[in-house]
Amino acid sequence: RNRLNTLQTSGMIGLSIVIILLCIFLRFRVALLTGLGIAVSMLGGIVLMQLWGISLNMLSMFGLILVLGLLVDDAIVVSENVYRHVEAGMSPREAAIRGTTEVGWPVVATVVTTIVAFLPLLLVPGEMGTFLSPIPLVVSFALIASLFEALVVLPSHLGDVVTTSYATRVRSKENHFISWLRKGYGALLDLALRWRYVAGAALLGASVLLVAVAYYRMPFVLFREFESSLFFINFETSPSNRIEDTLEIAKQAEVVVLKLPPSELASVATNVGVTALDVVRIERGPNLAQLIVELSEDRKRGADEVIAQLREGISKIPGILKLQFLKTQSGPGGPDIEVRIAGEQLSTLRDLADEVIVFLNAIRGVRDVRDDFTEGKEELQITLRPEARALGLDLRQVARQIQNGFQGVEASKIQRRDEDVPIVVRFPEETRLQADALNNLKITLTSGEQVFLQDIARLTTAIGTSKVRRHDQKRTITVYADVNSAEANAVQVSNRLRSRFGDVGRRFPGYRVLVKGERQEAEASLSALPRISVIAILLIYFVLGSLFRSFIQPLVVMATIPLALNGVVIGHLVMGEPLAFLSVIGLVALIGVVVNDSLIMVDFINRSRQGGIPRDRAILESGIARLRPILLTTATTVGGLTPLAFFATGQAKFLSPMAISIVWGLSFATILTLILIPCLYAIVDDIVRAGRRMIGLSPQPTGMTESSETAGT
Repeated sequence: RNRLNTLQTSGMIGLSIVIILLCIFLRFRVALLTGLGIAVSMLGGIVLMQLWGISLNMLSMFGLILVLGLLVDDAIVVSENVYRHVEAGMSPREAAIRGTTEVGWPVVATVVTTIVAFLPLLLVPGEMGTFLSPIPLVVSFALIASLFEALVVLPSHLGDVVTTSYATRVRSKENHFISWLRKGYGALLDLALRWRYVAGAALLGASVLLVAVAYYRMPFVLFREFESSLFFINFETSPSNRIEDTLEIAKQAEVVVLKLPPSELASVATNVGVTALDVVRIERGPNLAQLIVELSEDRKRGADEVIAQLREGISKIPGILKLQFLKTQSGPGGPDIEVRIAGEQLSTLRDLADEVIVFLNAIRGVRDVRDDFTEGKEELQITLRPEARALGLDLRQVARQIQNGFQGVEASKIQRRDEDVPIVVRFPEETRLQADALNNLKITLTSGEQVFLQDIARLTTAIGTSKVRRHDQKRTITVYADVNSAEANAVQVSNRLRSRFGDVGRRFPGYRVLVKGERQEAEASLSALPRISVIAILLIYFVLGSLFRSFIQPLVVMATIPLALNGVVIGHLVMGEPLAFLSVIGLVALIGVVVNDSLIMVDFINRSRQGGIPRDRAILESGIARLRPILLTTATTVGGLTPLAFFATGQAKFLSPMAISIVWGLSFATILTLILIPCLYAIVDDIVRAGRRMIGLSPQPTGMTESSETAGT
C-alpha cells in the first residue's frame, strides 16, 4: 500500500506539472482540452490492461506515470498546430481540420516509434524480463488510446470550443514569452546553419568523450539501494544446539533490538527454526533463527544507521556463528556477491571457502559474508587399515557388523494380540552407552575368526556435515556477501574475486571458483540489451523510412539518439548516481521518444521545400514554427517524471534510474535537436547535392524527398 501510495502521489504531482506547463505555453481553453486527453488515454489504457490481464501493481503504475507526459505529446502537436492556424486568422473549424490533417501521419509515426521502442523490452530474458514486462505493455496500451483521442476526439472539441470570438481575443493578445523565445532561437539557429560543420563536429566529439567517460568511469549496479522500513536479521548457532538453546540466544538478540527508541521501532517478530539465505531460499533447522524488524516511517535515522547499530550489538552475543542483515529487495535477484566453489574433497572446499571469506572481509564496503556450509553433529569416523583388506574385509562388511551390534538386527517376530512384535538382537544398553565399546568390538572374518575393530581400523572423532550440496555432480560450498553501494561496487568486487581466484584450477586440479550473484544477473540481462536496441532502432528506421520515403532522412532524425545518451551520462554524473540496469532500460525506451520532435521538424522542412521555399529559409521557418510544440512535449514528459526522477522516496526510489535516464536524456536531446537536426539536414543535403554533381545529375533544389531517384541517391 505504501508503494502504491507513493506512486499515486508522484503521478498526481506529475499531472499537475503537466497541466501547469500546458497553461504556460498554450491558452487556457486549449490547455484544458489537451490535458483532458490524459484522463481519456489513461482510462483507455487501463481498459486494455484489464483485457490483457495486467493488475495495478508497482510496475504497471510506474508504466502509467512514465507515459503520463507522453500521452499529451501527440495531443500537443495537434492542438498547437490548430492553435497556430487560429492565430494566423483561420476559422476554428477550418483550423481544426487543416491543423489535424497536416500533422496526422507524423503524429501516427511518433506514437508508433515510441511503441516499437518499448515493446522490444519484452525480449529481456529470464526473471528480469518477467519482472519488467508490464512497463512496455502499459505504455503501449496508453499510447494507443492517446492516439485515438488526439486524432478523433480532440479536433472535434477544438473546433467547438475555440470559437471565432475566442480566436479574435487570441490574436489580439500575443504571448510575449513565446515571441521572445522564437526571436532568440531564430538568431541562434541562423548562426548554427552558417557554421553547421563546426557545430556537428563539436557535438560528435562531445558525444564520443561522454561515452568514454561512461564506459571507464561510471560504476554499474543491478538495482540501486533504497530506504526500506523492513529488514531481517538471520543468524545461525552451533549445529549441536537444540531449538530451545537457539531460542535463548534469539531472546538476547530481541533485547538488543528492543533497545531502539520507540520513535524508531514499530515492531519486531522472532522466528526460531527458520532463516533465509535470500528472498527466495529458506533454510530450516533447530540452530537457525530470524528476527523481522519494522521501523517507523517518521524516524529520523536511516535504515542503514539502525542496522549498523544492531549489527554491532548482536554480533557480540555468544553462540552466534553466522549473522546476516537482509533488507527487502527492490527487484528480482539474490545476494550482491555469490561465489560457488566446486570440487570433490570437502576439506579442500572448506579451506577455499575460508580463503574467499577472508578476502571478502578485507574489502571495504563488503558486509555480511557467510557461506551455506552447515556443520553437522559430532560423529565417529571409521577408516580401515591395510591389514583389514589383507584379512578379506571391506568397509561395507565392517559397517554392517557395527550396525547390527548397536542398532540391531531383526531375528524373528512374535504375535501379541493383533500386532507383530519384532525381536531385535543387539548389544545390551550399558554396552551401547560406553565410549570404548567400539574399541572392544570384535569383527568376524569370513573364516569365522574374530579380530578387534581397533586392530583393523582407525577411529577418529570429527564434526560431520548435515547437508551436502552439489552442482554438476560436484560438491559445492557457496559464499554469499552483500555490498554497501556507498563504499563499494558489486561488479568491481566480482572482478577482484575473479582476478584473485582465477588460478584455483592450477593450484587445486579439479576445483573451480565461479563468481555469480549480481554480476551474473547483470551480464545475463545486459547481454540481451544490444540485440534489443538494434531491433528497436531497425523498427524505428522502417517507420521513419515509410513516412519520409527516403533512405537518408531517417538517419538524420535518428541522430538524436546519441544525443540522448549524452544526457543520460550527464544526468547520472550530476546526480551522483551509478548506472543501473533500469538506467539502460530507460535509454532503450528513450530511443523511440527522442526521435518524435525531430521527426515532425524534418516533416515540416520537407513540406516547406515542396512549397518552393529555399532550403535554408525552410529550415529556419520550420524550426521556429516547431519550437513551441517541441519545448512543450519535452517539458510535459520531463514534468510528468520529475517527482520520480528527483524526489522519489521509499521503495519507489528504485525506479528513479529509469526516470533519470528519460528526463536527462530527453532534455539534452531536445535542446541539441533544435540546433543539430537542422544543421544535419543541411549537411546531408549538401552531400546529396555534391554527389549528384559528381555523377552528372542536376541537384534537386527542393530537397531529398521529391523523387525516388533523389531518395536513392
